[in-house]
Amino acid sequence: GASVQKGYSIGFAFSVTGPKGEGLLDAKGNLTVSGTKLRIDIPEEFLIVSDGVTQWVYNRSNEEILVSNSEISSLISAEMSPVDAMERIFGFVLAADKGEKDKYVVKKDKEGNPVEVVMNFDKMTCRVKIEKPVYKNNIPQEMFSLDVKSFPEAFVTDMR
Repeated sequence: GASVQKGYSIGFAFSVTGPKGEGLLDAKGNLTVSGTKLRIDIPEEFLIVSDGVTQWVYNRSNEEILVSNSEISSLISAEMSPVDAMERIFGFVLAADKGEKDKYVVKKDKEGNPVEVVMNFDKMTCRVKIEKPVYKNNIPQEMFSLDVKSFPEAFVTDMR
């Protein structure tokens, strides 16, 4: 029997503009969190899955899967609010390969919920518009792991 747990999911829209305001990327995605497990799915771009121990990053554009020890799960805890988790996760995802974890601004609504994360790097601006979290009691736990055999076309690099 597949186990289910409590958690939440948050939809978001992701856009990147260049130095002259030109659109470089527009994508919608979804973040699902259950405890320290998470899944970030941006359908046309990539899928990041973490079961708390292992993390899989599937880059759909070049069919690559990177398997590593989960860094991203260490950012969040089961007690953390969705607001804090979103800030930590997006700050990390956007800044991870830039080595600048503090170059992002979180815009909030009156209740203190993040509505947009804005980050500037390399003359580009990245905006993530965040929807309200949807709480769920029955998140299937198998969505937090990736079976690389299901992606026979993908080039897999295991860094563990």
